[in-house]
Amino acid sequence: VHFWSLALAYRADYARADYPMLPARVPAPVAARWTALHTLFTGLAGLLLGLWPQVDWFYLVPVGLATFLLVQRTRQLLAKPEREPALALFHVSNLYLALVLVIVIIASLWR
Repeated sequence: VHFWSLALAYRADYARADYPMLPARVPAPVAARWTALHTLFTGLAGLLLGLWPQVDWFYLVPVGLATFLLVQRTRQLLAKPEREPALALFHVSNLYLALVLVIVIIASLWR
């Protein structure tokens, strides 16, 4: 998600450099839909980690809330596929990844 949202935010730069990035080759709404698809799989993967026996509510509560925020930012990008929503999603996706990794580590050590 973070890769596609950043590429969408800087799509004009990629187009000027004639760099073959999807957001530079397709209309912004199409690139936003691809980003949303990646968000769906990222959120599902993040939530499915909650099935791991070492983690439980300690993992699911914050990651569930973070997944909700990730989806909200993605919805904003779909509604307005421009630089600002793309950068907002980029920042949230980086925090999401950090949160998932830190909580998995803490939950694993907790047990």
